[in-house]
Amino acid sequence: MVVYACTVRLLEQLTNKYKLSLLNVFDAMKKKGGSGKRAAGLGGRRRVALARSSGAAGHSKANDTVELLLERMLESKTGTATGMHTLLYCTTASMQRIAYRYGFSIGRLMHHKHRTLEKLFDALERGGMGKVLYTPAMDVSYITSQAHAIGNYAKDLKSPVHHYEAGMIAGFLSSYTGNRISTVETSCAWRGGLCTFVSRSSVAPLDRYTGSDEGIITNVIDSIAGMNSTARYIDYYTYLSVQPLLSKGIVSRLSEFMLLCGKRLGEGTNAGDLEAVVHRIGTFIGTDAKLLKNTKAKKSIAVRYNSFSSAGYVDLTAPLFMGLVGKGSRVGAYSKISKGAYLVYIDFKQK
Repeated sequence: MVVYACTVRLLEQLTNKYKLSLLNVFDAMKKKGGSGKRAAGLGGRRRVALARSSGAAGHSKANDTVELLLERMLESKTGTATGMHTLLYCTTASMQRIAYRYGFSIGRLMHHKHRTLEKLFDALERGGMGKVLYTPAMDVSYITSQAHAIGNYAKDLKSPVHHYEAGMIAGFLSSYTGNRISTVETSCAWRGGLCTFVSRSSVAPLDRYTGSDEGIITNVIDSIAGMNSTARYIDYYTYLSVQPLLSKGIVSRLSEFMLLCGKRLGEGTNAGDLEAVVHRIGTFIGTDAKLLKNTKAKKSIAVRYNSFSSAGYVDLTAPLFMGLVGKGSRVGAYSKISKGAYLVYIDFKQK
């Protein structure tokens, strides 16, 4: 996969301001052998340093991972995406192109395996798009849906938001019709109303992102605030959609961006709300995250990533928690547990 430059002004500012990065912490842990902590129930399982792998745990080939996730997603009875990947794909125009092209390849693969339009609609609904209404015509087709699983958080973004989903629709319809189809989202539920995708038999240029970096941070924070205790943890749809973000080069940049988002979130969080915010972040990124009250002076956040996580996904999302509790936080233990899943402890001093 070609690695596109993901340059965000705020990331450069962050690099200059903070010397501590997640990867530096993990490198230091590898040299020191960890903190000596052990998760309850892990017994004699060995601690491992973070491997900088971009594939899902347990699968050596990216294509195998994609196909497996696609099948699991379509077999699932329900699905609710949090929209994290949607926001991160909006950070730059380059990331939007990655989202569209990757979605296009997924849509085409979906049609090769499942020939009916119902499978495309099922996939969109599992991504939180709500009930899909498809209106075909001679030279243009419309797909309209109410994105019920996401909040109205992207009002300040001045471009289409669902680039990955637009690419998926275009790829499926291109394979379905035998013609090159281009799809653009013309309205979005992230800004209120319905999501409307327009597909035509022409190659239209992808709209460039015109929002601000500050807008993306605001949307991440607002999305986390909208998570609640009834929301499902991450599903196969979201794991499938974030695969390009786990490429070396992209994940390290976005990790710094997530660290900054966590810091901004922490500035508005008091000690009494910390437990609830930790849980909402876990829901947002698709993990089971809990605040552990170890001692009066020290606390820990335990984040358990399931069997479809990868080291790259941990790199991408763990900085949210680190930013939340402050730059003085450290990774106290990092263990690989059963079936390729990861368990991360983030220790910090009680303020």
